[in-house]
Amino acid sequence: MSEDSSSAVKMRPTRNVKRNRRIFNSNTQSESPRKQSRPAPLKVDVPLTAKEVAQNNGLRLRNLLKLPKAHKWVRYEWFYSSLDYPLLSGENDFQAVLKENFADLGTHLMRKSEWTKIRRLMGKPRRCSAAFFQEERDVLEQRRHKIRLIQQRKLTELTENDMKDLPDQIPLPLIIGTKVTGNRPLSFALLQS
Repeated sequence: MSEDSSSAVKMRPTRNVKRNRRIFNSNTQSESPRKQSRPAPLKVDVPLTAKEVAQNNGLRLRNLLKLPKAHKWVRYEWFYSSLDYPLLSGENDFQAVLKENFADLGTHLMRKSEWTKIRRLMGKPRRCSAAFFQEERDVLEQRRHKIRLIQQRKLTELTENDMKDLPDQIPLPLIIGTKVTGNRPLSFALLQS
């Protein structure tokens, strides 16, 4: 009897393909009736109203601002002090050099090769380093100090060369009772008072 059972096993064909519920092979048995494929539901693209779009964008922005790095970036990018705003919103060094050295330049719409020639004429750019950033911070602090002197009407301490790198419009000093937004560094909070 053991010989019969072993011969019966030998006579069965071997299964080459493993059954998989995701792949239907014609050699294997058909799928069970319980797992019949259902038709996909129809998706109708309904245009969103402006209010719904604004709400979706607001939710995305709120979720973004929950992240500490994003919150910090937004604070540093868009909240300037009254002294820093005219200094940082004006023309940058590249624009100043363009105006000074290439006054005849009528357009800023040039090809890449033309911009490359201009940059080559300007010299080698400075690299980002700790010394570079410290020098930029020192220059910004000096310019802030000059604006504070002008606000305090101490013009006798400044020469014409000192006035050269200042913006055209100097902000007025803050008056007592003015509402301001303050930075609280430990909690990453902006407070109004």
